[in-house]
Amino acid sequence: MQRQSGGVTTRSAAAAQAAAALASSNPELTSLTRRCMKGEVSSGKRGKDEDFKVGEDAVVGVANTKKRAALGDISNKQPRADEAAGTKNPKVSSDGKALAAVTRGMAAAMAGPLSHTEATMQLQRSASARATSGSNPATLRFSDAEPMEAEAGQTTDGDGCGAESQIQLWKDVDAQHANDHLFCTQYVNDIYAHLRESEGKHRPNTTYMETLQRDINSTMRGILVDWLVEVAEEYHLVSDTLFLSVNYIDRCLSKYVCVRSMLQLVGVTCMLIAAKYEEIYAPPVDDFCYITDNTYTHEQVLEMERKILEVLNFELVTPTTKTFVRRFLRAAEVESGSKVEFFAYYLSELTLLDYSFLKFHPSLAAASIVLLSLFTVQRTGWTPTLEHYVGYKPSELQECTQAVNELFVGSKKSTLPAIREKYANAKCKSVSALIPSETLPDELFHDLSVYAGRHH
Repeated sequence: MQRQSGGVTTRSAAAAQAAAALASSNPELTSLTRRCMKGEVSSGKRGKDEDFKVGEDAVVGVANTKKRAALGDISNKQPRADEAAGTKNPKVSSDGKALAAVTRGMAAAMAGPLSHTEATMQLQRSASARATSGSNPATLRFSDAEPMEAEAGQTTDGDGCGAESQIQLWKDVDAQHANDHLFCTQYVNDIYAHLRESEGKHRPNTTYMETLQRDINSTMRGILVDWLVEVAEEYHLVSDTLFLSVNYIDRCLSKYVCVRSMLQLVGVTCMLIAAKYEEIYAPPVDDFCYITDNTYTHEQVLEMERKILEVLNFELVTPTTKTFVRRFLRAAEVESGSKVEFFAYYLSELTLLDYSFLKFHPSLAAASIVLLSLFTVQRTGWTPTLEHYVGYKPSELQECTQAVNELFVGSKKSTLPAIREKYANAKCKSVSALIPSETLPDELFHDLSVYAGRHH
């Protein structure tokens, strides 16, 4: 610390007051401290011309003595002849030792922005330790080594003993994008935590086909979704529009009794609403009328749009399986454009066709899809990083993962070919042609015992 000219600083004044308080409370140090403040005591390790400078310089923390060896007798410094012989250096006086000790204590007290009370307590603790050990006041020494901090991976308990701490086994997958504002790395975890909480608020009735609908069934629903996949391809809509459209359809059919002749109108209208939300340039109403071969008029589409918005209570924002798959693939450190990524998207769209998948939360379905994708393409499984970001253990994914795998196996002979043909394209790595596993090994769903209880 450099000496500040033009007066004594607040910190130096605090340190001076601390020294005075210590001297007044410890009569043994009164004489020595007074001599130190006047600069009358020599360190004993130098000549008279190199006496330790005390006074205001000592208070501010400026010392002309050399640094002491921190490692002592375990360093590679060669000992002096008198030390090797076991004798003390006769030039080092007891006053010099005490002066160095007092100065070190004062300098340590001024190393940080300590108050007068904190500085006094620090000096008094050292003096109390000396008094307890019964050492002579002439050989008083303040400890020149601060308490050792706990090493990385350790914590310190109340007794000061090192204890093994929890080791971070997961990787920060957002660190490499910390400087890219498009990734929102500062609050991406908060966003997905909110999505996990909100995914249950706008879920459709998982049994509406059995309890509400009378003129339509799950097979008709599957045909409608398969046709909407082709519509999305025709108008180059993003996949999020498709997922949101299916969500609107299921939520609408959970509350609205639909006759068979109006099911297609419900489908195209839900896609119109989703396109207005997701797309930069949504297709006009007339395009959706045309895609139905003009089965429905412009006015009928607008009228159905009003009805659907009322049924949905205008609550259009909801996370889908695709929302979570995208994030979970990043947690799995899957490269963009890789076969694992396209296969996960393929499985995600396959689940849209199956009415029975409504019973699974979007996040659970997404986690199961990522697990099956990793196993099918790379023959890898769950990781601590995935468990940290996804929040599911492998054992919790077993039922859904096996259902997705059965859906994948059945897709080879499915009568709904739109999704299979879409992902047979070379730009999608032809992932629909991958060979499925008839059964999945039990080891795939074993929990990570080493990681158990250490995340979050």
